[in-house]
Amino acid sequence: MDEVLKLLHSKYGDIFEIWFGSERAIVLCHPKYMVKIHQTSTKSKYIKRFFRSEGKEYGLVDSGVFNNNDIHGSWKFNRMVFSNALMRPKLDRDALKWTIELVKEMESCWRRIGIIMGEKDVNKSLIENDEVINLPNWMRRFTYDMIYRIAIGIKGDALNSYTNNLFGVNNQETESNSIITSTQTYAEGIMYFRLYSKYVRNYVPYIRGIVRRYLDNKEYLYGKLTEIIERRRREINDTPINEALRNDILTSFIIANTDRDTHKEKYIEKYKDVVMRPMKNEEICGNLIDAFIGGTDTTANLFCFIVYYLAHHPHVLTRLRQELDSIFHDDITRTITLKDLDNLKYCESIIKEVARLQPVISSNIRLNSEEDEICGYIWPANTVFLLFYGGMSKRPDAWNEPLKLNPDRFYNYMTNDKVNSDNGHEDLGKDQNIGEKSENGDDIKNSFVMFGGGLRMCPGRKLAMIELKCLVTMIYRKYDVELIDMNAPLKTKSTFITTCEELLFRLKLRK
Repeated sequence: MDEVLKLLHSKYGDIFEIWFGSERAIVLCHPKYMVKIHQTSTKSKYIKRFFRSEGKEYGLVDSGVFNNNDIHGSWKFNRMVFSNALMRPKLDRDALKWTIELVKEMESCWRRIGIIMGEKDVNKSLIENDEVINLPNWMRRFTYDMIYRIAIGIKGDALNSYTNNLFGVNNQETESNSIITSTQTYAEGIMYFRLYSKYVRNYVPYIRGIVRRYLDNKEYLYGKLTEIIERRRREINDTPINEALRNDILTSFIIANTDRDTHKEKYIEKYKDVVMRPMKNEEICGNLIDAFIGGTDTTANLFCFIVYYLAHHPHVLTRLRQELDSIFHDDITRTITLKDLDNLKYCESIIKEVARLQPVISSNIRLNSEEDEICGYIWPANTVFLLFYGGMSKRPDAWNEPLKLNPDRFYNYMTNDKVNSDNGHEDLGKDQNIGEKSENGDDIKNSFVMFGGGLRMCPGRKLAMIELKCLVTMIYRKYDVELIDMNAPLKTKSTFITTCEELLFRLKLRK
């Protein structure tokens, strides 16, 4: 999809139309067209995301947040509960703690295998296997375990199981692995319910069989999640009112708008147009699935892209190391704190610059709920707009040398006191309004969109940045990362997201 849009953008310019079967989409490639669409007002006309209300039986119409098109009902309620769960201050501290623990576990797995050069008893047959030294395979399992811990509050087992399998050790299927596997299958099935009508799904023989298997998996997934939810409800009921509860997303979902919710009064005024009530089990299932899907591939692939770009830009790596050394000095084992992350301005700039050059999500879809004007045309209600962020992040009229990796374009912005009144990642949404040539405002606002825009902005953006900063810090303050083939191009695959397919690597202790 990404390459097709790039080709069409170069041929037809900043606005053109494409057809998905019988459905037309207007592709917008200029930042100025985003100004209305990215408004954060609840009165925005551009909250709806999908042009069909297909797939209700699959949870794609009024369930969760990402796929929810019921903007005046369940979407608004789910968004409120989801956002509040992620904004609890203690969750940031725990997320950092869990990331540190998980990186150490991944290091232990790499030592067992011999990915870290210089370790004794290296298993040469494993090291010579490209699958074993392929970074995306590790990062996907890392993010699976991470999001399971954040969402459910229980340690996942993807990294450990994968390592045991490499050594021929049979693993007993764990609840976390079965849920993650089922969630992956669920995500693969979404396109069948988005692209095919109900008639095709129910009556075309080959597709009907595939859809039936995806629906069976959906029932299994909802059933397993419901079991976990019911166990947690019993645990909460058995916990005295004066004792602290678990600090994870699931617990926050369950206690939302109940007497156990200490933040309830804080949000009554903010969400006065939303009915305050507890969440039902099925609603919690939909939100948990959104957390699992949104918290895995995006972070895993972006980290792989960061590793690739740092390997090919040693001057940027040197600057990163200088920043790390200024904070941690020679102590490569000191525990990282949230304050440390706040001070890692250049590290954050690298993350954003790589996301600009190689976005994991380079396009998005919005619909207008009412007739409206964009780029001089009046569009009827329910016009589909495909926002091609990948066509905006490298514009010469917005960025100096747009194809060059230059973290300073973000670093200089972040260290300017006039525009940096917070800690650098508290409000990542502000970065959608930057561009090196943006002094005059609306002409190139929204030239960088890392986590989406408007009311549909990713609610987990702060946790994602904590996870990425911690990963970069723990790996690069301790190790030199070497790519097996420095001449190999970055191997990606682009569908709805751009994934890193292969990045062969080894580590050695930093000199």
